[in-house]
Amino acid sequence: MKNINIRLACPNDLDFIYNSLIELFTEGQVIERFSQNRTSLSQILFSSQPGAEVLISEIENIPTGFALFSMTNRNFPLFDGPGLYLHDLYVKRQYRRMGIGTKLVNQLKKIAKDRSCTRIDWVLLKNNTLGKDFYASIDAAKPVGYIEYMRINCTDSVS
Repeated sequence: MKNINIRLACPNDLDFIYNSLIELFTEGQVIERFSQNRTSLSQILFSSQPGAEVLISEIENIPTGFALFSMTNRNFPLFDGPGLYLHDLYVKRQYRRMGIGTKLVNQLKKIAKDRSCTRIDWVLLKNNTLGKDFYASIDAAKPVGYIEYMRINCTDSVS
């Protein structure tokens, strides 16, 4: 088994993150919903006040996957502390089933604990059976049945 290293992303990782997001959205058959370009992604991840962070997995200094996450206080009256929100977890196809996803999630758990978070939240595409199987395999799939995901589109003009 090769040594898997997990680290926080730096600006030099931008191309890997961007290209991997395109792969992820393509595999999920939602590439038309991908809204970032390299400039906007760099701003979100590496500005003086980043809106999100990324863990990078690598083997022998070759990036193999990532976890894109941010702090969240969503639904704070329901929980006894802040949480981490996992936006995307992706392992490149040729590196799957090597324990990389599990290591990324375990590092996220450590970060959550260090930041006094009480949970890690995420959503999953309904057709993502590989993702569902992965989360079930690490005993992380705990669907929250009392919540429905809702959205207001704020790109339209407000009257």
